[in-house]
Amino acid sequence: MKKLLIIFIFLFVLIKILHSGTNLFFAKVTEVYKGDTIIVCEVPMFITYETENDNNQIPHKLIEDCINTNKIIIRLWGIECPNLSQEYGKQAKQFVEKLTHGKVLHILSKYKDKWDGLVSYIIIGNDDGSDGLRLNEEMIKKGYAWVYDKSCNEPICNKWKKLQAEAKKNKKGLWGQLNPIPPWKWSSPPTVDKAVEILLNIISRSNKVVLKNMKEKDLSLCHHSLGRRIRNTFSFWSGNPNLLQKTWRFYSGKTNYNNAWTPDSASMVIIKATWKKLQKMKNIK
Repeated sequence: MKKLLIIFIFLFVLIKILHSGTNLFFAKVTEVYKGDTIIVCEVPMFITYETENDNNQIPHKLIEDCINTNKIIIRLWGIECPNLSQEYGKQAKQFVEKLTHGKVLHILSKYKDKWDGLVSYIIIGNDDGSDGLRLNEEMIKKGYAWVYDKSCNEPICNKWKKLQAEAKKNKKGLWGQLNPIPPWKWSSPPTVDKAVEILLNIISRSNKVVLKNMKEKDLSLCHHSLGRRIRNTFSFWSGNPNLLQKTWRFYSGKTNYNNAWTPDSASMVIIKATWKKLQKMKNIK
């Protein structure tokens, strides 16, 4: 006989010790944008697992679903991963996908950034409901992220910097490169055309086909999906003034930059330019 085991997970002591002022909720991943940015939906505080019999108390299957359809943007606090168009950007994304697949995440949100993303510390729950890997820390340990000094200003950051030094010494992940460039020093594409080229190299063939077959008047429908991917790929979340200015000039033909120009507007310029490029392509790969 199968038995339902209800596990109520308490993390409030951990919060008080390490993360005072944070808000806790449980979630599962619906999409990974890049190594340090994921989309989640909230799951119940009471997590129900299914067990095989009375003697087997180790849960093997999460049977709860999202509380609602709201999608929440989460950015990992204290770290920065390579952009998708940089070396090890895709590997960092795939590493997060592997670690979080089918898992319940314990999200300790610290604050909202200016794009409404929750900057958070994440613990990956084990199948028995206990705490597992610390995702932020694991990204540094495996060489898929830098400690971001601008935001990482708590005692735990000292430990993370030692882990980063160890990863660098052992040439783990991105540290295997001769001269890895952190995303805040990475040079943005020199032109909108180059940004389009990069985008076409990272989106799937099916997405290209869908975009090509859209009517120009309907391109705004891509704002939330493809637009978010563009804003992540080109670091619009943390600010990319060079590319912002280039998209403005591409759009307006003016050299004087409009300070009211937003990442949302910039991403729509790149979407439209990509759509136009696809219209000229006979064979889509």
